[in-house]
Amino acid sequence: MVKSNEKHFIYYGSSGFSYHFYLVGTNLYVRVLKEAITYNTMKLEEKTVEFSVGIDTAGKFHIASILETGHLKYGIYFNEAWESRNLMTFDRYHSQLKNIILFVFEEKIHILMAQSYTENSDLWIIKHYYWNKQSWENQKICEIITEPYDVAFHADLDSKNNIHLVYKSRVGKYYQIYYAKFLLNYRSWNIPVKISEGLYEHTHPFVLCDNKDQLHVTWSSFIGGHYEIRYFNAKQPISYKNNTRKEILRISKNGTDCSQPYLIQLENEMIIFWREGIHLFSQAKEHDSDKWGETRWLANLSEKNLARIGVLGNSYRFRSPIKVLAALGYINDEILLLGVDSTVSQSKDKEDHGETEEKEEEVQPPDIFIDPFNIIDESEVLKPENDLYEETGIFEKLEEIIYQNQQIQKDLQSIIERHQSLQADTADQLISLLKAARDITPGKKGFIKRLQDFFIKNDP
Repeated sequence: MVKSNEKHFIYYGSSGFSYHFYLVGTNLYVRVLKEAITYNTMKLEEKTVEFSVGIDTAGKFHIASILETGHLKYGIYFNEAWESRNLMTFDRYHSQLKNIILFVFEEKIHILMAQSYTENSDLWIIKHYYWNKQSWENQKICEIITEPYDVAFHADLDSKNNIHLVYKSRVGKYYQIYYAKFLLNYRSWNIPVKISEGLYEHTHPFVLCDNKDQLHVTWSSFIGGHYEIRYFNAKQPISYKNNTRKEILRISKNGTDCSQPYLIQLENEMIIFWREGIHLFSQAKEHDSDKWGETRWLANLSEKNLARIGVLGNSYRFRSPIKVLAALGYINDEILLLGVDSTVSQSKDKEDHGETEEKEEEVQPPDIFIDPFNIIDESEVLKPENDLYEETGIFEKLEEIIYQNQQIQKDLQSIIERHQSLQADTADQLISLLKAARDITPGKKGFIKRLQDFFIKNDP
């Protein structure tokens, strides 16, 4: 069974040493391994609720953590030394932080997280803290409506240091999936775009940017009484100008309850994983192919020694390029990833799975609103209300209003872009004109100054 606080990050160095960051209770540790032998273990932080790790080109590990004391903390671990500082203080009695994600790229640091207040615990603000090599900046990305204990968003970084964010938010009666992008050159987020479709329940969004900067997005949708896995590969930027819905694929079979999908890149393969009942399945495809392979059963998720693991860097053991933002695996003296290493479930095989699944399908309700990697007891699974998925004219009208609002936002964004382009063209023309004036009037003293004053005076 995977507990919510069992979060691990691992890094395989070229020297053969591995670094493993993990929580024991609320204490944050790092241990250094080589060939299944632990060489050093060090406690970095206490009273840690959540943490995220990144690594820079110098081999320094950057860690952002949320503490029980009401602090957002940032630190660096390097050569068995640890330095940290408080980045933010929040009132833990009236505010909550969760879902922290850290990215490090070319000395730039990004921290994403969600914050809510006790007055309205369903309303969350997704925030972005950004280190620009000189100071910390922060901005609000968007507001979302979701459950207090739900992991509602996921993000990834491309090779140009742009952040791609997917999140779910309730619109009327249903949760929808949205996409937003942070453009580094402008230091701003674009207007979120809704990528899910239909008056259905959509949940568990996940995004991955591969080594060619192609975007892969997956989530689960409750349609026809069952959860289905949705996926699409965005080969061009997602915006209002293109219709991503035409490219959305259904991965899972009809009549099954599949949820909590995630993706990894393993060399030239893209692999998708999902939960069906208490079992983990996967499918794989070649990077440039649109055809997915056969479904593969991997593990029984009720095993008590499963952990969720993220791999730092773009190599894993002797394989590269890879990208593993999150996966499931076993951590003992050796770390093994399901679907990556040659491992199988430690308690059940495929034949046993077949019998178990057939029995469970008769009594097991679909799972909703669950952390994609927090597999909990069946007694804790929230049940859908009887009328949760009834479609009414009111919500069809609401969907239409939301679409119209998006079109207005699209038009506004186009106007802003045209205005910025016009300003840039005007500036280029003025610079060219001044240069030409200098070339033809080198001997006329004061002419350039009068010409500049003229443009300043007549600047609208």
